[in-house]
Amino acid sequence: MDAFLKKIRQKNRDKIRKIVLNRLTVILAQLNLTCKTYGSYAVALSLPNSDLDVQVDSSLLTYFYMHYLSQREQLIAALDFLKNSFSSFSWVYDISLFHNAKIPILSFVHDCI
Repeated sequence: MDAFLKKIRQKNRDKIRKIVLNRLTVILAQLNLTCKTYGSYAVALSLPNSDLDVQVDSSLLTYFYMHYLSQREQLIAALDFLKNSFSSFSWVYDISLFHNAKIPILSFVHDCI
């Protein structure tokens, strides 16, 4: 019975990840942007508590091209824009921008839909 419940929980997590990825895809499509997954989810090796790694099309940076900003500063401006956009959705919370990381990262937690 315990193995059966684990399998059901994993299927639910997979469905939720797909829903979140679909929502991100729709939101980004409004800006003519695309996204793709990478990491453990993309190669079907994610664990039950794994995160969902998503890469946004680099054309996002064209919205923030300013000759006086470095490429890193443009990336941070773009991620900050996404942070502000996503924070308006009720299913997103605990949103953080890690701009001091080697590669800046936008992280958030989502509701179980």
